Amino acid sequence: MNHPLLRSVYVKVLFGAVLGFVAVVGGMLVGNAILNRDAEISPLFDYSPVESELDGQYVTFTDGDLFPLEDYVDSDGVPGNFEILLGGRPTLLLFVSYTCQPCHTLLRAFKKTFAEKVRPNVQVVVCLRGDRGQPPPEFEGLFEGFELAYYDGDHWHQTYRMGFWPTIIGVDGSGFVQHVQFGYENYIDYELAKFFFVSNQ
Repeated sequence: MNHPLLRSVYVKVLFGAVLGFVAVVGGMLVGNAILNRDAEISPLFDYSPVESELDGQYVTFTDGDLFPLEDYVDSDGVPGNFEILLGGRPTLLLFVSYTCQPCHTLLRAFKKTFAEKVRPNVQVVVCLRGDRGQPPPEFEGLFEGFELAYYDGDHWHQTYRMGFWPTIIGVDGSGFVQHVQFGYENYIDYELAKFFFVSNQ
């Protein structure tokens, strides 16, 4: 097996290229297997409009889907469900968490900057994971003027992969999702959310 052709520089280069290709492809397959595992959402703060490629990492429903009409509890402890809460009205749902600093920032900025741009027929609901309770001091006053809905976070995470805050979801009067935005960068894409906000002009 000591044929001159096998000792050729060209054959050695070709053999090395094949080995390199196999190594790269193998590494990509292993990397994808690792990255696609069901793991906790990264704590890195991110913004992504609904038109980006949603793969269900943060939530399973998207633009055009019927919003989940699940149960919740209001600020007075009265049980209801989102079908009743929406009531045939366009609604902006702000999914936030007490342990999420960007959520605090979103609520403060929403009240200061965005609330005045919400169309008159649109209601705004703040959705909190977990049971009712006294909000932390830094959230004091931030819920005034909003409907509150306390939802079962574990159920939503298992069923809809809802596990990233803040998330802004716009639902039309028929209960269909029209806008999904993850994270907060002091920015709302008014073109995407024009159903719920007046123009930014």
